[in-house]
Formats: sequence, structure tokens, C-alpha cells
Amino acid sequence: MDDPAYKALNMPKDFNHENAYEFEEKNDFLVHKSDLIESDEDDLDDLDFEIQYEIVEKAERFMREYDQKKNKHKREKNRKKSAVD
Repeated sequence: MDDPAYKALNMPKDFNHENAYEFEEKNDFLVHKSDLIESDEDDLDDLDFEIQYEIVEKAERFMREYDQKKNKHKREKNRKKSAVD
């Protein structure tokens, strides 16, 4: 079976849009956009996407902070537990 792993297939992809070229030039939504769609809705779509992207960034930051606090609490708890033993 020569199926590559999911991680091997998707790791080179830029899901977080850190590469501006891939995000702006190779964006499928822009490349394959119909010529019939040229209206104020495009601006709204851009705003919606920016809002969604901000929500994802905030959620990732929140999860990092949550994990740091949780791990700090666990370390403190384990330190106290080992001091009692």
C-alpha cells in the first residue's frame, strides 16, 4: 500500500496563510471566481473572512494560554504532592 500519510500530504500546505503569495495569488476563491460576481458583497465576504480569521487566531491564542496555565497548575499540584510524600 503506497498511500502517503495525511500529515505528509498536508504539512507543506499553508493552512494558516502565513505565506502572502499563496494566500493572495493562489487562492482558489479568487482564481476561480466568476466574472458575474462583482458587487459590494465581495467587500462583505472579505470582511467576513477577516472576522473568521481573527476568531481563529484569538481561539488559538486562548488555547495556548489555557494550556500554559493548566500545565503550571499541574506542575504546582505535583510539586505540593511530592513535598507531602
